[in-house]
Amino acid sequence: MESARLARFSSLRWRLPLLILTLLLSIGTTYAWMAYRSMEGALRSGGGARLNDAGAELADIFAQAAATRLTESRRVADDPAIRRFVSTGEAPDAAVDALKTLAGRGNASIALRVRAAGPEQRIESGNVLLERSPGSPGADPIPAHDMVSELHVRDGRVFFRTQARVPSSQPGGEAIAVLTAERGLTQSAGMTLIQRLVGHDAHIRLGNARGDVWTDLSSRTEAPPRSAGPGETVSYLDAQGQNRLGVAVPVRGTPWAVWLDFSEAALLAPAQALLWKMLLPTLLVTIVGALAVAIASKRITDPLEQVANAADAIAVGGDAPRLHLERKDEIGRLANAFNEMAARVRDARESLEARVRERTRELEGAREELQRRAVHLTTVNRELEAFSYSVSHDLRAPLRSIDGFSQAILEDCGPQLGPEGHEHLTRIRRAAQRMGQLIDDLLNLSRVSRTEMQRQDVDLSAMAQGLLEGLAASDTSRNVEYRVQPEVRSMGDPRLLMVALTNLLENAWKFTRDRQHTVIEFGAQQNGHGRVYFVRDNGAGFDMAYANKLFGAFQRLHHSADFPGTGIGLATVQRIVTRHGGRIWADGQPGQYAIFYFTLDSEAA
Repeated sequence: MESARLARFSSLRWRLPLLILTLLLSIGTTYAWMAYRSMEGALRSGGGARLNDAGAELADIFAQAAATRLTESRRVADDPAIRRFVSTGEAPDAAVDALKTLAGRGNASIALRVRAAGPEQRIESGNVLLERSPGSPGADPIPAHDMVSELHVRDGRVFFRTQARVPSSQPGGEAIAVLTAERGLTQSAGMTLIQRLVGHDAHIRLGNARGDVWTDLSSRTEAPPRSAGPGETVSYLDAQGQNRLGVAVPVRGTPWAVWLDFSEAALLAPAQALLWKMLLPTLLVTIVGALAVAIASKRITDPLEQVANAADAIAVGGDAPRLHLERKDEIGRLANAFNEMAARVRDARESLEARVRERTRELEGAREELQRRAVHLTTVNRELEAFSYSVSHDLRAPLRSIDGFSQAILEDCGPQLGPEGHEHLTRIRRAAQRMGQLIDDLLNLSRVSRTEMQRQDVDLSAMAQGLLEGLAASDTSRNVEYRVQPEVRSMGDPRLLMVALTNLLENAWKFTRDRQHTVIEFGAQQNGHGRVYFVRDNGAGFDMAYANKLFGAFQRLHHSADFPGTGIGLATVQRIVTRHGGRIWADGQPGQYAIFYFTLDSEAA
């Protein structure tokens, strides 16, 4: 039941409408999202322009207010009573009254400091200070020009100063006095109105352009985020985790800057409203489109399903029913082509079945022939074993007799034979012994091929070490250095591997007999094909042009008079390595060295 349900939903009847539905939904969603992002970008750009315009307006307001305060200070500094007191020190009361007119505007603290020769004077009246002194090295200097100071904090409130120089009474003389008016910042009704015009969520801050003191015009506040440059908007997270847009604008004629920011959520609210308005029509269009596609796909998928069912019938080996689709479009052409294909498949299957029956009869005959050959091969193997037994027993006895009688003649009739007779009998004995050794080697080669393998973990290093120590003990007259790499192990038949190593190491021992200092090595190394074992010597070596003859039976690259042997040893080694699933090869140079490499596949049968 579950598989039938899955097959139904995997049909084109369902997949095609779902595909079109997904496509329409993706297009509509993408269009709505792109429209939202475009409107969001426009709102951000407009919000930035709005911030800059409002910030510039605020900066102008603060600049005009500062300029107004500085103009008031200049007007009072130019009052005749002030100039008279600065020049002569006379009429201090009139000067105090003139200063009080400035103090009364905005509840400011006013100070007039004169740096001139004469007696010192200091008069305080309310928030007005009048001071005259000749000055000292540590006294505050007269500013170079009229100015508005940076904001500073005292007793938790934020203040600023205006400083107006009082000119000398003499033409062209330098200023000798400064009029300082210190005022606290307050949020006026005009500022409240400006904030409402910018937006109810807007924040306005005023501070020093270098960023040490900031205020919201009622109390000191934290510094706003640093902007990339004057007039460039900054997006940041406030303490409540809300995104805000802000801008810092310098206040002309002052060391101040004004900061203005408002919420991004309020700015982007129209874009989000547009997104929700677009999603519903998009969803409706998608559903209508999917229904239309479902109706259209039914006219396509029904005949296709008939074709698929007929194809399934052919796939399981049955006969496909003939399709009857009277249509002039591509589906009708497909049905006609399928009917023709089904007829050809039916004819081809009948022909193939006939050929299969014929080949089955041929295979039966071949199987009987293989059985006959297997019986013949078994007979041949038995005859080979019988021949091996005959060689082992019937040929050994005559050879032993020839060798024994030759020795007896040498011992009993030696004086009568003469030197030539001795030489003939010695050569007969050597030939008989050589023939016996050759028979033994052939039997060993035969046993290597027939012996059942017993695989186990073999310590090849210990095996090679023992063989070399035995060879050294049997020939103490030679100076032989043998090197065995430790912990070389492999999976294999220990008896066969002993035979292989014995032949390789005895060959190395034999072919290095003419060296004053012999070096024989055994070890293993890694190459691109796996682990490779080797036996290396610095003996007679061989010509690589004849390397293909090394592992053939009775093949020798050196004369028997120089190096005795039957030529069976390396053939035996090759057969052992092959039975272990490996291969053997050699490298050498005449009179320099010989190296025999071989591999052992532990997974071989």
